[in-house]
Amino acid sequence: MKNLIVLGLTLMLFIPLKSWAMESAESSSGRLGLGVVFGDPTGLSVSYKQDSRNEFDGGLAYSFSNFVLIFADYHVRFQRAFSSTSLASAGIVPYLGVGGVLFVASQSQRTNGTFFSNSSSAGFGVRIPFGAEWFPRQTPLGIFAELVPGLGLVPGVFGFFQGGVGIRYYF
Repeated sequence: MKNLIVLGLTLMLFIPLKSWAMESAESSSGRLGLGVVFGDPTGLSVSYKQDSRNEFDGGLAYSFSNFVLIFADYHVRFQRAFSSTSLASAGIVPYLGVGGVLFVASQSQRTNGTFFSNSSSAGFGVRIPFGAEWFPRQTPLGIFAELVPGLGLVPGVFGFFQGGVGIRYYF
């Protein structure tokens, strides 16, 4: 049953990438970003800019707390947040979002400090990412940093905090 849940959530996250990539190719370039994030968790990152304000973000990553996670977030980007400062001309765009995360334990032995018990190896939670992405002029790159507080809901209620820096190539 757990494998079926993991497979279903993975497909929900990655199957839309095909349509996003096709849509990105037909419209203006720079809507679909693929890259990596380093921190806790560390892994693959994908971003789709629906328009200048709305964005979907997701990833497949590994945490140093010995679990793999799949996450999907919705971000609101604040293009004009720094309009009166030099940060706006530098191409820095802050964002705030909400999303979900699926945790899957990667070890059969759980250690203190993780929320898994000996009888459960999967968990689900809510993420609230906030950060900023820098878009260097005349490049298809986005360099981002984010902090992500969250609340685990399954197998029990627990708090968590994640964060990282990453880079994406937009096409």
